[in-house]
Amino acid sequence: METHLSSQNKNQRKLKLFIGISGAIILLCAGLTWIFLAQINAAGLPKAITLRANFPVYYYPEGMPTGMKLKPGSTRYENGILFFTLVGDRSEEVIVSEQPLPKEYQASVVKGGEAVQGIDGSATVSVNGERTNGYYISGDKKTFIIMNGTLTEISTIKDLIRYLKVIQP
Repeated sequence: METHLSSQNKNQRKLKLFIGISGAIILLCAGLTWIFLAQINAAGLPKAITLRANFPVYYYPEGMPTGMKLKPGSTRYENGILFFTLVGDRSEEVIVSEQPLPKEYQASVVKGGEAVQGIDGSATVSVNGERTNGYYISGDKKTFIIMNGTLTEISTIKDLIRYLKVIQP
C-alpha cells in the first residue's frame, strides 16, 4: 500500500513539474513575441529606423496593393532619407525613398507625368524606358516621396501612392 502511494506521489510531482515547465515556456514565447512586435510599427517598418526620421513617415497601415510586400531587410535610414524596397508577385521591384520636403522648395504640386487622384497630397507618375517613377508631396508639405519601379506597371505605382498613409506624424 505504501509503495502504491509513493508511486502516486511521484506521478503527481512529475505532472506538476511538466505543467510548470510548459507554463514557463509559453510565457517565454509570449514575452519574446511581444518584444519582437514592439520593434515593428503597425505598418511593418522597423521602429528603430522610422523613429530616426524628422518628418512624417508614410507607409501602408491598411495593407498594400495586391501582390506587393516589403522586401525583408531593405529598410534603412541614411543621410536623413528613409529607404525601403517593395517587391511584387510578377518580379516588380519598387525602391521608395522618403525625405523631408526641402524648405526652399515652394511648390505644392508635382508637375510632369500623369497626375494621381485620390490622395491627400500631389503626385505624378511617369514611365522612362523600363522604369516607372512616382513623385509625391504630402498634403502638409513636409514629406517628399520618390518611387522608382523596375518592371512595374504605371497602375501599380499609382496604387502604391494612393494607399500611402501617415504612420508616424
